[in-house]
Amino acid sequence: MKRAMFSLVLFLLVNLVQAQKPATSEQVRQMLDASGATKLVKQTLAMMTASYKESMPAVPEEFWDGFIKEADVNELVEMLVPVYAKHYTNEETRSISDGRKTCA
Repeated sequence: MKRAMFSLVLFLLVNLVQAQKPATSEQVRQMLDASGATKLVKQTLAMMTASYKESMPAVPEEFWDGFIKEADVNELVEMLVPVYAKHYTNEETRSISDGRKTCA
């Protein structure tokens, strides 16, 4: 009886640990893509730049134009990947991606 109980507990623990695997970078990228994160980063960058322009009128327009040109949205999104990978499991990222794809 003890052996059967031990086997059951061990089986459940292995499955629990397996279900808690951290998300891979590729899974996080898919989740961010499905959730529209790139589009949101672009919008946020545009709004922040407009706000800064308004609050700093002494800064030349050429600076802001150059800033927008140089800002790489994909690089900013890539900076998010390790953060999400650290805090989300593969199951969570898959669930979010699937949910967003069906809503779109």
